[in-house]
Amino acid sequence: MEESTQIQVVPPAFTGASREVDPGACFEWLRQGWVLFIANPGTWIGSSVLMMVIVLGVQIVPVFGQIAVSVLLPVFAGGWLLMSRHQHADGNAEIADLFAGSGALGIEALSALRKVGREPDIIFGAKEFAVEAAYHGLSSVIVSVDEQIPGLLTRLESEGLKYELIDLTSE
Repeated sequence: MEESTQIQVVPPAFTGASREVDPGACFEWLRQGWVLFIANPGTWIGSSVLMMVIVLGVQIVPVFGQIAVSVLLPVFAGGWLLMSRHQHADGNAEIADLFAGSGALGIEALSALRKVGREPDIIFGAKEFAVEAAYHGLSSVIVSVDEQIPGLLTRLESEGLKYELIDLTSE
């Protein structure tokens, strides 16, 4: 087992080759996670409580609530990844990170973001991510394939949100 057990907050590009680590590496990952948590416990606890309140509040709504939760959870997962990156980079994770970041709609959009060296903070639930971020006064960037744009714009307009559409296609 030659792979490093160090948590890689920004993972290496996937090459298709499998990676292998010693099963005991999980304890090192837990230790490293604890170090991130203990450096700023208020932010991590606050973001967890906020997420639970939002999820429980949304779940009260019959049928729609369960659908909304399944869309919101990936948004929060992306936010926690962003918080981890900030905590790891400069020790400055914030609760607002839970709703901030960039998203990709479609595999081509994901590929385009990666080509310019940007890993999206959210892939699944990007439409709801943009809406939730806007409700909290945060900006977000969604890179989308053409087929997904009408649905994204419809979702933003249905919430009365203002947006800027920038066409990045090259002629």
